Amino acid sequence: AEGESEAACLLDAVASPIRARPNASALAPHVIVLFGATGDLARRKLLPGFLHLHHAGLLPHCRIVGVSLDDLDDDAYRQLAYEACTRFARPEAVHKHWPHFSHWISHVPLGHGPERLAAATRRVDQELGGDARRLHYVSTPPSAVGSVLQVIESARLVDRARIVME
Repeated sequence: AEGESEAACLLDAVASPIRARPNASALAPHVIVLFGATGDLARRKLLPGFLHLHHAGLLPHCRIVGVSLDDLDDDAYRQLAYEACTRFARPEAVHKHWPHFSHWISHVPLGHGPERLAAATRRVDQELGGDARRLHYVSTPPSAVGSVLQVIESARLVDRARIVME
């Protein structure tokens, strides 16, 4: 029902030519916690896809917290994301929307522990008004899924959340 309609809207946006949808502002604010944020799928598909959704006006109130094994700060992760989007996204989306989109992105190295992830997620949640929904996007090998779920639980990021597993 509700989740299905949001998912259908996002899938329709990806499959259709990029254009703004009149009901995009009706989407609830979301914090997307992207596990596997430096991996091949994230670089080739997910980050460029999120940029395209932003370009289309379909993610008006959203923040992305990347989580990976790489020890990157926010600026280094934004650089990685920029290079990925430059290589795999439509040039007009990158040139026109990257400066705004890049402010939506942050990164937490998994090695810094669930407390650091919880703090980063709370910070961006507050930027969105304090009651944003969470979408945990798990883009990791199947063998890592159990550990990711433990991190989500340890960081107390279960409430208001959905999980997508690739």
